[in-house]
Amino acid sequence: MPYLHSLIVLFGLLLLNIHKCQANEQLDAIFGYTPSETPLNVGIGFGVLEGMTFEGSIEINPHINLRLAHAQGVKYKKYDRYLDYDYRYYTNGGMTSLMLDYFPFKRGFFLSFGYVRNNFKIQGDSQIPEGSSYSFGGMELLGINLISLSATATQDITLDGKIRWKESGPRFSLGWFFDLTKNLNLKMEFGALFFGEPELYLVTSGEVNGENVNNIVEVNEEKEQQIKSFDKDASKYDILPVVNVGLNYRF
Repeated sequence: MPYLHSLIVLFGLLLLNIHKCQANEQLDAIFGYTPSETPLNVGIGFGVLEGMTFEGSIEINPHINLRLAHAQGVKYKKYDRYLDYDYRYYTNGGMTSLMLDYFPFKRGFFLSFGYVRNNFKIQGDSQIPEGSSYSFGGMELLGINLISLSATATQDITLDGKIRWKESGPRFSLGWFFDLTKNLNLKMEFGALFFGEPELYLVTSGEVNGENVNNIVEVNEEKEQQIKSFDKDASKYDILPVVNVGLNYRF
């Protein structure tokens, strides 16, 4: 009987190993991904918010990869015109991330947890040239009332605006690797960046009728109102999306 019990145990372990191999083969078929033969991986991709992304990773063990990535940030620029003056809105800055990728099945599907150093921001600027004059109503810059009645810019008037998030925060995502060739694979990744609510900064300079615009009560009140109005909606943008598609090369 002891021998029979041992044979049953061995047979059970053998069946378990066979089922495990079959499961791994099924996962290979589902995810279309072959485990890396070497620990080094480099990639390039594009994200909805992160823009062009460059990354490199190293396999720590069959389940864990350490990944370093730099995203240039999506590039967007828009020009607008109000009265006779041009306005410019644009994005600037990028993000650098250090992540751990967890492969629960040692196959294409992965979960990623990381920390991001963020320098991404949205900026805007405009200028009213020296000598510009209005005799009726008010002079405005990006909707900010500079002065009422007759107003003359006795020095170039500028307004610089900036929307930015915290300089660092966590990053969570999930994704898949799909083989294209033996060394080249397609990566898809979806997740979120947690930088908290963004803040709006407005800086004005110049003179109106010989007076510094920053000493004009109406200007400061309007700037404060613009910031308060922005803050009411800022909570909508405390979580930013990660939607990336890229190519990775295994050495």
